[in-house]
Amino acid sequence: MNSDLKTWDAGALDYLTEASEENDVFKREVDTPAFVNMLGDVKNKSVLDIGCGNGDFVKKISKLTTKVVGLDGSPKMIEAARKNFPEGNFIVCDLMGEKIPLSDDSVDIVTSKMMLMNVESVRKVGEKVFEVLKNDGLYAIDVVHPFRPVLKNLQNSSRYNKSLNYFKETSGTIEFNGKKYSYYYRSTSQYVDETIDSGFKLLQMDELGIDENLVKKYPVLLSKLNSPISLHLLFQK
Repeated sequence: MNSDLKTWDAGALDYLTEASEENDVFKREVDTPAFVNMLGDVKNKSVLDIGCGNGDFVKKISKLTTKVVGLDGSPKMIEAARKNFPEGNFIVCDLMGEKIPLSDDSVDIVTSKMMLMNVESVRKVGEKVFEVLKNDGLYAIDVVHPFRPVLKNLQNSSRYNKSLNYFKETSGTIEFNGKKYSYYYRSTSQYVDETIDSGFKLLQMDELGIDENLVKKYPVLLSKLNSPISLHLLFQK
């Protein structure tokens, strides 16, 4: 297990307690619905969710198609996923050091939801995803909006690293429940360029945030109004 994975595996339960979709209004009401919509019709298509965490997204997408596999490098995350969704198909795989244990050209859609900020190489993940995707298959990425840590820094947040340079990749940490986890600060162009370099073409890019309607429903979100929260990217093999 690589050093980045060790931090996530060690603090898996703390992270899931704070960052689960159940406890995150934006993920639940904005981010995940938009991400699913970006995938189009997934009926009868095979889906691989990399960085599946506790299996929430695998559980959700399994309502739309029965051919779903969840993958994570953290054994504790996979343990949580199997408890959360016993009917699911989950595998442990370190994408930085192991080949995805599926046949080449066998998957219709690969999803990566809130995972790529936590791995050392976007390009390396892309290359491994490219191998298992069918021709014309889709690779959908959901990450924390790359400008958000910089914005939070300007707003004196304690969660993200200080003194960030948006245009320079920085290896740092992010904090949940008092514990620090590996986190890589990258620009939007780096996510796009490294994925294209691994063989893909970009089809769609969406920037998501919190609007006034959501603030009216959840006033606690006022401080996040009109600021970027997440970035969705859709690529094709």
